[in-house]
Amino acid sequence: MVEQRNNGREPAHQNRAALGMRPTLPPGFPPPDGLILAGGESRRMAGRDKALLPLADKPLLAHVMDRLQPQVATLFISANRHLDTYRSYAPVVPDAADLPANAGPLVGVASGLRACHREWLLCVPCDTPWLATDLAARLAEAVQRTGAQAAFARTAKRKHPVCLLIHRSLEPELSHWLRAGGRKVGLWLDQLPAAEAYFDHESQFANLNRPDELAWAEQQFGIQCNHNPKG
Repeated sequence: MVEQRNNGREPAHQNRAALGMRPTLPPGFPPPDGLILAGGESRRMAGRDKALLPLADKPLLAHVMDRLQPQVATLFISANRHLDTYRSYAPVVPDAADLPANAGPLVGVASGLRACHREWLLCVPCDTPWLATDLAARLAEAVQRTGAQAAFARTAKRKHPVCLLIHRSLEPELSHWLRAGGRKVGLWLDQLPAAEAYFDHESQFANLNRPDELAWAEQQFGIQCNHNPKG
């Protein structure tokens, strides 16, 4: 959910970050694959495919890709409709047929773990246009520090369990948990347990779940453009 009490200053500032910078992964840590989770029903967007909705002259998905792609080896998209459209951006991973339908983002994560080529998979939601550009590096540091097989982001106000770095070996355990009726991302991560990486800026994990939040984000990109005129 978007925190709107800062009058837009923090998101506009974060959007001016140099997207071309690639924070260095810890020594010896292999580059992960990436997965954008766009397979939900977008109920709070009246069923419209949220990742494809326009924001500042391009789909919301494209903003997330701009920030995630430099951090990963191969980028995948978890999606269950408009597959041809998504394939024009990146390889698509639909939810696996042997996993429960409409069971939340962990089904997309499990399906992504089956499809990825690398040892680690970095998962993010499709509606985070100010995603941290050092997410992979910080989560990898947390994994190396603790020896955990998964790590997620947190800020002062809340955990962000869907911003998740996870080892491919956890797929069988996760799939079994889903078939047994498990759904909540946080509950599954608690039982592993998973490591946490702390981030200072709430805006880096702001989710655009409702039409009013998308309209608010459009205003923030307008503020950013006004502070950075072209030409």
